[in-house]
Amino acid sequence: MTQDDERLNEIASLLARLAPDGSKTLKFAYRAVGSSFEQAFIPDGMTAAEARLPQSGIYPLLRHLRARMYEDGDGTWLEMDLTVRSRPEAASLADDDAPAWEVRYRSVDEITFADEITPLAAFEEMRMFPQEARRVPRWMGALASVEDAVDRFDPHDFSPQDDLESALPDGLDGLFTAARERLLAVVPREDADRFLVGRLADGCWSIVHAPPAWAAVRMENGESVEKHAYAGPVAAVAFAAGAVLAEAGAEVNSSVLRGAGALSRVTDRKKGVDAWTLPAHDKNGSRQVRRSMAAERPEGAATRGRRYLALSPLDNRHGGYFVVHPGPVPAQGDFVSTHQIFEWHVRSGLPEARTPAPAPAEEVVLDAGMELDTAEPVSSGLLFTLGTPFERRRLPGDPDHYSYRVYRVQRPITATPVDLGAKTFHRPGESGPKRLPDEQGQAFSLPGPIIDHLESGDLVEISGPGGAPVAPRDYWDTEEEP
Repeated sequence: MTQDDERLNEIASLLARLAPDGSKTLKFAYRAVGSSFEQAFIPDGMTAAEARLPQSGIYPLLRHLRARMYEDGDGTWLEMDLTVRSRPEAASLADDDAPAWEVRYRSVDEITFADEITPLAAFEEMRMFPQEARRVPRWMGALASVEDAVDRFDPHDFSPQDDLESALPDGLDGLFTAARERLLAVVPREDADRFLVGRLADGCWSIVHAPPAWAAVRMENGESVEKHAYAGPVAAVAFAAGAVLAEAGAEVNSSVLRGAGALSRVTDRKKGVDAWTLPAHDKNGSRQVRRSMAAERPEGAATRGRRYLALSPLDNRHGGYFVVHPGPVPAQGDFVSTHQIFEWHVRSGLPEARTPAPAPAEEVVLDAGMELDTAEPVSSGLLFTLGTPFERRRLPGDPDHYSYRVYRVQRPITATPVDLGAKTFHRPGESGPKRLPDEQGQAFSLPGPIIDHLESGDLVEISGPGGAPVAPRDYWDTEEEP
């Protein structure tokens, strides 16, 4: 048994103690990036077990396991799925001191939550678990560069940015004015004036541009005591304005919670229904309950000036106006800071940047004699350079289930290079984590389906790389061959 297995035995045993009596199986999901991003879930309605995770002692073990499994230059896993099962002789997991388990790790190339990762978390991950530059996904490198720009921000070298509006992306004209209007709708002008744009002052939250980053900066005694990095200005503005409202002690009421997407109001006069409920699972309130239920409680400097409340007790509250009285972070269960509530509230009233028009498609000429392959049917219009790894072909299933065909270009074809992204492939029994191969390969989108180019003579099928042409098929099945 390896040291990693021993650590997993400890983790599985801790989880078994949390399982309800009579449970034979418990599923556990864990995500971590850097030191600032950490989430854990126990699905299947085991909310009580999930709420006990912060006191279970499991998180230090998971962090140690991540560090132990670091591969020099390759990083470590960011996501784990662990299934714990009671052994046959145990009545339930709660009675099993050494349960069985199955684990699946995911690398940065495989994770399912990339859109939730912050610049800070990406920056921390690359410092804690360095990777060779060629192994860092472009999206993670871009996120880390945003945090790096703000990390290097020095208020003593800062010059006022008087025309920051001109740096805003298309569609965001009036962003700063909209934020100020949101502030003035809630707090007096003297509090709203603590939101600054392009300049720094003690006791204030400032928006500054440090390309490629936008930052929310708080100053005290001439120093930046808080710096938060964002890839775009809207998120930075919402954070800073939300902080101003929270620090002003603004009232958290049902209207604010609704505007923040933390609660929804359900009414049906015919049925006599009028209630506040947690919104759909993809809205802020429900997502926060899910994220925070198993989270460790913030403490120390992280709670400076912060007040908290729990959202789940507000679910199914009778409709009508009400006020919440925040306080210290709840000892157990879900929680959210008033800063986060006001950040959501402000953001709901801010403009969104226009989606930039796609860049004109690049075109290349596939010269006569060039050989390409594919595992797709001839109804497809995609061909690949020889040796393109399966993981970079955007195909489902097992690579052994595909037949590769090789083609030679007979007449020049104008094609479009395609970035298909990539997906790692796992065989049954592999626990991971698995990184993408170094080989990139290249895909090309043809003007028409492969079959059209075969019939026109632009392409010919050959027996293999460097091989001779094969006899034309007496059928061209456009899906799968029989």
